[in-house]
Amino acid sequence: KESALAERERGRALSRAGDHAQAIAVLRALHERAPGDAEVCFLLAWAQQNGREWTASNDAVERLLELAPADRRAHQLRLRVLEA
Repeated sequence: KESALAERERGRALSRAGDHAQAIAVLRALHERAPGDAEVCFLLAWAQQNGREWTASNDAVERLLELAPADRRAHQLRLRVLEA
């Protein structure tokens, strides 16, 4: 079984390659197992935005802002949701 780090990086790579649905599935499963991991939450929100899943991304961004309120990337994702 893959480590959490390997799963996270696989999700990132899948979304970068354009396979957003598979990336979201990998990252959502990982997020369910590690809901307090801000990096996983960021990648999930990012992949959801790449896949144009704006409502789901908004939920993930809200969670990310709770986990890491000073994370600049969270605020950038928030702006993308608002502009969508």
